[in-house]
Amino acid sequence: MAITAQVFCVGTADTKLNELRFLSDSVRSSLATFSDTSSSKVQVVIVDVSAGQKETEISGDIKFVTRKDLLLSYSESVGENPIALPDDRAIGLGGSGGTSLISSAFRFLPVGVPKLIVSTVASGQTEPYVGTSDLVLFPSIVDICGINSVSRVVLSNAGAAFAGMVIGRLERFQQPPNEGKMHSGGQDYGIAG
Repeated sequence: MAITAQVFCVGTADTKLNELRFLSDSVRSSLATFSDTSSSKVQVVIVDVSAGQKETEISGDIKFVTRKDLLLSYSESVGENPIALPDDRAIGLGGSGGTSLISSAFRFLPVGVPKLIVSTVASGQTEPYVGTSDLVLFPSIVDICGINSVSRVVLSNAGAAFAGMVIGRLERFQQPPNEGKMHSGGQDYGIAG
């Protein structure tokens, strides 16, 4: 039985439309390469969280979501999602503002769910963006403002890394549950032992 999953590629299309398209194409290409032997089918959807809907109206293949709805969909205080947003895999890109907005939502995805943001702030102080989640910040190396020789490599690598996370999760959930006991371990940072 084939599973059809969705991957959401989230960003601000008003300033990063070309980069969003390139990243979503990279994810699609990598998913096709990694999953050619898999029964899993994955659809990649671009989600625009710009301040306005202008770019989405011009490009009919992009889903527009208000910033308020993005944050409400992932908030712990909301009992029901007002709109359908990813609850199982999401990738985004942004500068400091976009990363702040997108990471505020992605942090609420459960541990183990693939979530990655290509960001200009990934090489700095990341705790405000990541918090206690397993969100992956992928350094953009250069400002996310057009596709050039550096951003092409970075976005391609981010798309491939994320696709590997998605396929790994899909394949893991197609396997029968592990019989036996479940084991858990933990480590406190700064505690030698």
